Amino acid sequence: SGWKVRPTADIAYVWTMGDNDNAMGITVPGINAQDRLGYELMDSGFFVGRLGLEAEKDDWTYGVSYSYQKGSDAQSNKWFVDVKYSF
Repeated sequence: SGWKVRPTADIAYVWTMGDNDNAMGITVPGINAQDRLGYELMDSGFFVGRLGLEAEKDDWTYGVSYSYQKGSDAQSNKWFVDVKYSF
């Protein structure tokens, strides 16, 4: 019937290059004191994986996939629905 159906899979480890944290000095006008606030912007690296299914017919491709990301401080679960047109 002209349809091509294929599974998709990706796995990767992403390293963070450069600074992954931030720090700032805090002062209050009229008070002779200062403090420092620091926080981490992102993990130093994380794993990400994706599993999905694509169906292609003529110039159109339809897909659905699930992605999982895990680092030392954060994780995420995402679902994607894609529609692509190629010419």
